[in-house]
This record gives sequence, structure tokens and C-alpha cells, in this order.
Amino acid sequence: MLLVKFTKLYPSSFMSHLDILRSMIRACTRTGIKIRRSENAFNPHYKIFFTPPLPLTVESTAEYMCIDTDIQAELFLEKFNANAISGVRAIFAKNMEKNPNVAGIVNYSDYEVSVKLNAEQKDILESVLDKDELIIEYEQKDKIVTKDVRNKILKIKVSDNLDKIYLTLASGSDNLRVDRLLSGISGLNLEYDGFEIRRTEQYTGEKDQLVALYQIGDTDEE
Repeated sequence: MLLVKFTKLYPSSFMSHLDILRSMIRACTRTGIKIRRSENAFNPHYKIFFTPPLPLTVESTAEYMCIDTDIQAELFLEKFNANAISGVRAIFAKNMEKNPNVAGIVNYSDYEVSVKLNAEQKDILESVLDKDELIIEYEQKDKIVTKDVRNKILKIKVSDNLDKIYLTLASGSDNLRVDRLLSGISGLNLEYDGFEIRRTEQYTGEKDQLVALYQIGDTDEE
């Protein structure tokens, strides 16, 4: 089993999760990287497992996948990157004895948001962590959802020149989307087309002791 950390930058950030999966399989098969398949006789599928996918247009320098293969990590990096699509590059890989279930263990993610803020917006954002609750509204499946998301926010920090927001938010099964948070904070007045989002890391563990997924076990880096 191979744990791989990879980028998903423009233009691949505009591709669906299914298209990304297909591109991964093609990149592997073109170079002879053998991926095991499920034993389902009617519909066998390649054993590639991803962390929860991002919304379209959101970039990332910290996506993860597990591939059921015997190839060594260093050789995988060399072969895969020679055939990967534009915007996708494997930046870390390591061999593991078993599937760590990255989709199930990830619970927080770091994000970097490029945006133009004013001093009042900075104060609103940085006051969020002082509150016991944060009620936001967003549309989901043609319905308006009202939810308290304060317990899903671990960090919010604004850069000194007001052009970046750094966040650590709940991810995985208890996910909080960055666009929903920023568009839903009362008085902030940020629309989705007014900022760009990039995921920069994914974690497992408790709030006070987070572990980046690449830190699980020994490492082999490119």
C-alpha cells in the first residue's frame, strides 16, 4: 500500500473528482505501475482511495490518496510525475503495511484564502474565536440550511497586509466548507467570487495534537 500526497492546482482544480481518479489510473497504467483491483467479479475497480474531495475551483497542495500497489515510493514519484496531468504532482510518497483509511481518519484541514480585506472585516474574522456560537446560513440541495459552526473552527488568522486568511477547519465527515463559512458570516460581506481558496494540509488526531497525514510512520520524500 502506498500513501501519496499530491497537488491539485489549476487547471486540474476545475476537474471533477471522478475525472481526477481517471487521470490517476491513466498515469499509472502508462508507466506500468500495477494497481490491484477489487475482487468483485461483476464490477472490479482499482483500489485507489482518496481523502474527501474539494469543491470545484478550490486548489490544494495537500491532497492524499492510497494506492494498493507494490511499487516503491521513490520509483512511484519518478514514474507518476512523468505522466501526471497539468496541476497534479505527487510531492510525497511512502510505503505502508496496510490502508490507513485516509478518508476516515482526516478531521481537520488548513486553508489559505487570497482576498482583499479592510480593517473592519479583519476584526470581524478575528473575533469569531471569541464567540460561543457562530450561526451561518447557506444553500444545500436547493434548501437553506442554518447551522452553528463555531465548534468546527480551530483557527482564523488574517495577514498583516489584509490579503490572506489562514484557517483550520473541520474536515472529513464533519466538514465545514470555506466558501460557506466566509459567505455566511454576518457583516463580513464576502461573496464566493471575491476570494480564492487553497487547501494546504490535512490532519488526523485531536484538536490539541493534530498530525499531518504525511507524518504517519516513516517518510520518503522526493
